[in-house]
Amino acid sequence: MAARAKRTPEELRAASDHLAYEVGMFDATAQRLMAGGLDLIFTNALLESFTVHTRVLLQFLIPTKPRNSHVLADDFFADDLMAWRKVRGGVPKTLAHVNRRVGAEIAHLTYDRQSVTPEAKFWNVHDMRQAMIAMIEGFRSHVRPEYLGAGWPVAEEFPVSPVQLTAATNAITMVNSVCLPPAYSTKVSED
Repeated sequence: MAARAKRTPEELRAASDHLAYEVGMFDATAQRLMAGGLDLIFTNALLESFTVHTRVLLQFLIPTKPRNSHVLADDFFADDLMAWRKVRGGVPKTLAHVNRRVGAEIAHLTYDRQSVTPEAKFWNVHDMRQAMIAMIEGFRSHVRPEYLGAGWPVAEEFPVSPVQLTAATNAITMVNSVCLPPAYSTKVSED
């Protein structure tokens, strides 16, 4: 990776507010998915959101093809980049498939989708959340506090308290339908 421009504390604080949004959306969508009880449309919409936010955070923490305009965790540790990368470590096994799958199955309309079996459509939201939260907490515990903006949650508020899990809510399946069954209603319930 080419040398990156060193960012000012003001730029990092502003970027951290956008990072806080990504973390909040990642965690909120994960918790709602794990809580269950959603219809097909809401499950798919939340799963798409969750996986995209997961990919954004993974690219922030461990970028694969960063551009100069991308906000990276490395930018917050320019003074001791090697120490940060040692703390950060590599991509956790449960997140290793995220970039490829989000690209092929969600962000782009690909021919690869045709060969994805129903069993391979599972996203282990619980394990993905656990791995990402650990990485985000590693970032938070090592970043200089003056680089975090007002939008960043205080330590007592992060992460958002987890939902109760059951074995049935650990993995969520993305359902791709050419059309919805005639009895399926997209009307949102008022209760």
